Amino acid sequence: MDSFQSILIGAGHAAPSVASALAAHPALSWRAFHNRSPRELLGRQTLRGLPDSLADTHLLLLALPDDALEDCARRLAGLPLGDTPPIVAHLSPAAGRKVLSPLATAGCPTAVLHPLQSFRQRGQVLQIPWWGLCCADEEATFLKELLRADGAQVERLLEVELLPWHLSAVFTCNFLPALLDQALALWPSERRERIRQALLPILSTTLLHQVEGQRQPMGELLSGPLRRGDKGTLNRHLDWLEEHQPPEASVIYRLLSTRLLSLVEDAGLLPEEKQAELEKLLSHSKNGR
Repeated sequence: MDSFQSILIGAGHAAPSVASALAAHPALSWRAFHNRSPRELLGRQTLRGLPDSLADTHLLLLALPDDALEDCARRLAGLPLGDTPPIVAHLSPAAGRKVLSPLATAGCPTAVLHPLQSFRQRGQVLQIPWWGLCCADEEATFLKELLRADGAQVERLLEVELLPWHLSAVFTCNFLPALLDQALALWPSERRERIRQALLPILSTTLLHQVEGQRQPMGELLSGPLRRGDKGTLNRHLDWLEEHQPPEASVIYRLLSTRLLSLVEDAGLLPEEKQAELEKLLSHSKNGR
């Protein structure tokens, strides 16, 4: 095939990076970008609305919000599809392939291509290091080749694995700012900007430790009072939180500390007696909250 003619619908935060990554494949050619309203995407103007036909299109990619996918799929299924219907894919693992069922019924192979990246600014082009791919075996070879063209790794996923894949990304990416915000909430508002500056380097170093030690047990990469089995410090932390903060702060501390303690146990870093002491401490609130 000389050129794999493709159409992208949607121009959200992920669209520029996705379009750029797929364009790295020498056979792929973006025929058109479509969006509800005109917008520039990779130096080109998007066309307003949906295409009139999908004939002679090999890949149709929907970079749309989850709640817009079903209606869009229904409308697209009524368009001319040509002799060989296109592969139709979207970017949302939470929606799954079934949201594209009108197009599947019309004869289009369907897929979910999830770029594992944090897209913050509209128009920003970021490298996509990993993709999650859910598709039928017939399309897997080409789609994996397409996604790897820009140097990315691809994880093939079953339909039932799409939500765990997405949840893993949410826990890792979306919840990290929430933890930082909880750390800053311990301080008066006028101090938080300075404290944030102080915390960001240690956050970066913690992530670097995970990257450098990714083949080691996670418990061996920890630092802090739990790794040392420092019951006195944990007691003082909990006393302060329960005295000075809303109840959810100590609940978060206990839940996350319990999770960390399981990593310490898996790595065999503490004697069983010390492990049991810490588990008991973390499971009982002193003031009954």
